[in-house]
Amino acid sequence: MRMYQFDSVATDVLLSDQSKSSSSRRRCCRRCRSLFSSHQFYLLAKQISIQVTQLRRTGEQWLKQEIHSSCLSMVWKIVIIAVAMVISSIIIAGAIAAAQVLGGGFDIPDDIGQQPRGGGGSGQGSQQQQQGSSPAAVNGTKVSIIDNSKSNSYSPNPVEIKAGETITWVNDDSAVHTATSNDGTFDSDVLRRGQTFSFTFDKAGEYPYFCAIHPNMIGTVVVVAAAAS
Repeated sequence: MRMYQFDSVATDVLLSDQSKSSSSRRRCCRRCRSLFSSHQFYLLAKQISIQVTQLRRTGEQWLKQEIHSSCLSMVWKIVIIAVAMVISSIIIAGAIAAAQVLGGGFDIPDDIGQQPRGGGGSGQGSQQQQQGSSPAAVNGTKVSIIDNSKSNSYSPNPVEIKAGETITWVNDDSAVHTATSNDGTFDSDVLRRGQTFSFTFDKAGEYPYFCAIHPNMIGTVVVVAAAAS
């Protein structure tokens, strides 16, 4: 195919470039060109050359379309993957948050609740917080902190003691809690499971308190005056 195409082009150039030759030579060349142009191989070469050109153009168009389609497909795949990753991240974050809420606890750093605050400004007692142990060391009267979904989240409630005695709150729940008085007299900070908080009441009276993390949890300490010696 290439040979025919080359010969036909070369012959056209050769036979057409005879302007400086003699008239007899020019007539001979025209005759040869006429004979050659009508030859079946020459005609076949012409047809093949046209078909090759059309085939090349068709191939180039097909290649451009394939490249364009591949690029679009790649872009859509990247977009779909990115959207799927964002949606999965949102779902995972929501599931973690829901698990924490349903579990009744919060993700609180370990350093929170390790250092107890000082007693309230009224100077009505002293407090102490201890790390969790099993079983928890109890000083004085024990008040157990249990499931916050029940009304008796502090047990016993109310708790009654004499002035000068100590109450120790023990967190027996899997969630974190506090024992915080309404008037600021005492505050346990955050108690994890097994941790304890002790407070000595020096003055008679009623001391309502609650859980700062779960405000529905409430309790009362009743302090009666010590018997005169």
